Amino acid sequence: MANRRLKGYRFEDSIREFTPDKLFKNKSNKRRESYVVNGVNILNRDEMDSEAAINRLQKRREQHNRVERKRRDLINSAIEELSEIVPNAQEDGIKYARGNVLRLTIDYI
Repeated sequence: MANRRLKGYRFEDSIREFTPDKLFKNKSNKRRESYVVNGVNILNRDEMDSEAAINRLQKRREQHNRVERKRRDLINSAIEELSEIVPNAQEDGIKYARGNVLRLTIDYI
């Protein structure tokens, strides 16, 4: 404060620096320190660039793809079974869409 008087600051100017508007901390403006995606803090460049983090992301993606493929195969095989059981759900050379097979199954039941 003594330095400010020497440099020609007026008292009113130094009071303005400490108004409630300037002292109020807006939580929305607060910077996030971490943003974790698949176990990796993507705001931390060092962690993102490391080979271990990249390998971890790739393994998680591959695991997710395997699980998703297995789920789709299970659904498709169940719909295929339904099309073989339900009358008119399968005609010679015509393969109905999955939604149609499900609709015909509902009607049949």
